Amino acid sequence: MLDGTTQIVNLAGLVCGLYAKAAVQESIGKTRAEAGFGIPKTKLLELLPAGMDNSIIELLDVAGYLTFREYDGLDDFFVYHTKMMSPDGSDFRYAEDVRVKNKIIRETRKEGLLLLNDDIDLEDVQGELETRAKFMFVPLQRMIDAKEISSAEITVPEGQEETILEDETMRVKIRYVSRGYIREVEVDLGRAQPSD
Repeated sequence: MLDGTTQIVNLAGLVCGLYAKAAVQESIGKTRAEAGFGIPKTKLLELLPAGMDNSIIELLDVAGYLTFREYDGLDDFFVYHTKMMSPDGSDFRYAEDVRVKNKIIRETRKEGLLLLNDDIDLEDVQGELETRAKFMFVPLQRMIDAKEISSAEITVPEGQEETILEDETMRVKIRYVSRGYIREVEVDLGRAQPSD
């Protein structure tokens, strides 16, 4: 604490603070010093329960919990993985995956709302809908430019000519490629023979 005393605290508040300063695609478990996600041992003295080693942390990680850990050779404590307790095989295992998807939903929805009650030419439904879908791509392009996602595409499924008069619904399909992450580093070290 500021007065020099120590106190046992729940680290959820710390995690929320880390998320507040992270970009949507950024893992708060980043270990590079310049990323600023390490928790100095002057501020976080130890993890509880006392004596918890990495094997217990790894069990909690497998169970889907967000945990903190130390790495030999690094001075700070770090978030291990930002797990979301999702089912095995989910595309949204980590908070950064969910945060990116939520931003895409939020930003493309804003653009979609601006299309409500637009009138379209029924002689060229596909062309009219594709033209409007380009407006919904603008926030995706901004996210690509900001390196929040790797790429994206928005398409208008064919065949809406038959349904647009009945349900008056524009359907689009958005597909994006997220950023990649290095979760583990594996080194194959061996001794080489001298060349002749």
